[in-house]
Amino acid sequence: PTKLGSVDTTNTVFSYHNYLPNYVPIPVIEDLVVGEAQSYAKAAGLPAFMTEFGATNSQSSLTASIQPVDADLTSWTEWTYSGQGDITTAGNTNSESLVYNPALPPTGDNVNTANLTTLAEPYPQTVSGTPTSFSFKNGIFTFSYSTERADGSGSFAAGAQSVVSVPAIEFPNGYQVSVTGGQVVSAPDAPVLVIASIGGASTV
Repeated sequence: PTKLGSVDTTNTVFSYHNYLPNYVPIPVIEDLVVGEAQSYAKAAGLPAFMTEFGATNSQSSLTASIQPVDADLTSWTEWTYSGQGDITTAGNTNSESLVYNPALPPTGDNVNTANLTTLAEPYPQTVSGTPTSFSFKNGIFTFSYSTERADGSGSFAAGAQSVVSVPAIEFPNGYQVSVTGGQVVSAPDAPVLVIASIGGASTV
């Protein structure tokens, strides 16, 4: 349980970490960690951000850490871009790296492609509305949002655009899109998918 107490500082984010014992994916623990973080953040009136997890080559562990955070519509960042020079880890740090040597270009054998493929999921970058659900499983990205403004001051007008990042590593042969309540206004297979809401839509 989180026992930080109240926070009265403006522009503050609750940052939390999630590491599994021996990197064994245990969904009930993953859900518990995320649930505790969300409960505290909501009670404190703060946004939550999972700022560390991973440090492993276990794809099942990475996936188990990501999915409950996505379901709670929370942002995350994985440890770490490169383990080179990491003073917190003894021995071989390659398993915690996306890029093995940051002094070299992030291409070819210098990239942990397996981890990158697991971590580089589509995600909404900007939303003209209020997100309601988000998931990425088995190559299928599902996202829903209300056209209402998050501050409760009305709805976005028809044609308001939302932008979704679509990593090429996930869809090397392109992707298909199905939208209800909106229309795609970006080019086919664009690295960022742009959706414009249609008139009368309360949900996209």
